[in-house]
Parts: sequence; C-alpha cells; structure tokens
Amino acid sequence: MSNAGRKRKAVKIVHDDVIHAFATRLKELRSGAGLSQRELAVRAGVHLTYISRLERAEAAPGLDLMQKLSKALEAPLSDLLPAEAGSSLSIKQAQARRRLESILRRADAATLGTLNALLLLIDQEVSRHKRRT
Repeated sequence: MSNAGRKRKAVKIVHDDVIHAFATRLKELRSGAGLSQRELAVRAGVHLTYISRLERAEAAPGLDLMQKLSKALEAPLSDLLPAEAGSSLSIKQAQARRRLESILRRADAATLGTLNALLLLIDQEVSRHKRRT
C-alpha cells in the first residue's frame, strides 16, 4: 500500500498548563457573558468546533485570535490571561470591578436581586473577617 493510502495515526499534543488555564478563563468569560460557544464563534469569526477545542485545551490560540476573542467577549485581553495566584490586590479589584460592571450591563431584575443578595452575604463575611483580624 502506498503512503498516500495509509491513515495517519493522530498524535496527542500535550499543552503547557497555561493553555489549560486559558481554556478555563475562556469558558468562564463566555459563560459569564451569557454566550453560547456558537455565539462566541460567530462574534469572533471562527468555527464553532475551534471554540470547543480551545475550551478543552486541545488548541493553543495565537495573539491575533486572543484579540478577536477579547473583542467578541467585550473584555480586556488581560482578562483572557490566567490570573496569577499572587496577583496584587489592585489587579484583583480591577478584575472584580470589570466582572461586576459586565454583569450590571446585562442583568435583568431577577438576576440583580440574586446579585444583591450575594453581595450582602459577601459584605457581611468581609465585615466579620475584618473584625477578627
């Protein structure tokens, strides 16, 4: 049998941990924006299956695709990058502020009620923690 007639055996590519962290962030941002994979694919101008592969860490995006995704998600490019565990407080505050502002722009009355209840619980916990320290 000629080489042209043989099937190639698929080679499993093992990506670095940063690709797995990117995949998680992409899925979080997409879900947080209330978008399906299909909607994100259309907005970013890529195929649906590619979005799926990105979210499963089976593909590594280039910078140009990351820029398209950030525009499609209406999020800063930096939000697609995995947050470092040691990120400064100001970076974490900015991320929380952007996430909250994004939710406020898109939320309906029921979602805002739930958000306010969660924020009240968080506020109470922060106050308790402050009193203990």
